[in-house]
Amino acid sequence: MQKGIGQPVWRQLSQSKAAPLERYKHGCCIYEGYMYLYGGRRQTGMRDFWRYNIAQNDWEDLDRAAGTAPEELEEPSLVAHEGMIYVFGGMMDSAYTQGKTPLWIYDIDGERWTWWHQTFSSEVMKHVPKNRKGHTAVVFEAQMYVYGGYVDIKGPSQEFWSFSFGLGLTS
Repeated sequence: MQKGIGQPVWRQLSQSKAAPLERYKHGCCIYEGYMYLYGGRRQTGMRDFWRYNIAQNDWEDLDRAAGTAPEELEEPSLVAHEGMIYVFGGMMDSAYTQGKTPLWIYDIDGERWTWWHQTFSSEVMKHVPKNRKGHTAVVFEAQMYVYGGYVDIKGPSQEFWSFSFGLGLTS
C-alpha cells in the first residue's frame, strides 16, 4: 500500500428509497458521478434500468426511456463513453437472443435507446462478434475492448474484439 493512502474500508450503503430488486448476473458501469445498472436475473431474466447518484445515495428508475429497450439480458457488459451507455451481450438461453449481436446504446441526455444493428447493413453485421455472456468490456480512449465470455454452444471464448465508438466493431 502506498504512503498517504488510508486503509481500505467496506461499508454497506443504506437504500431507503426506491431501489433495484435483488439480482445477480447484471451489468454496471460508472459515468459522471452515476452508476448505471441493467438487467440480470432474479427468478427470471430482468430488463430494468437504473441510475444511482453516488453523491446523493439515491436510485432512479430509468425504464421510462424512449425507444425500444433491450430485452432481458443476463451477464451483459456496460461501458460509458461521451454521454452514451453501451450495453453489449448478455444472452439469455434462447435461440432468439443467442443469434443476435446485442449492442444497445443509451443516450443519457436524450433518454433514448438505440439498437446498434438497426443502423447497419446485413453485410456489415457479418463481421461482428457473436452474442456472449460473462465477458469483460473496458474503455480506453475512444474504443471499447471486449474479451472472452461464454458463446452459445461453443462455450468459453478467447475472442478479443474492439469497438471504435466512431467506426464500429473490429477483431
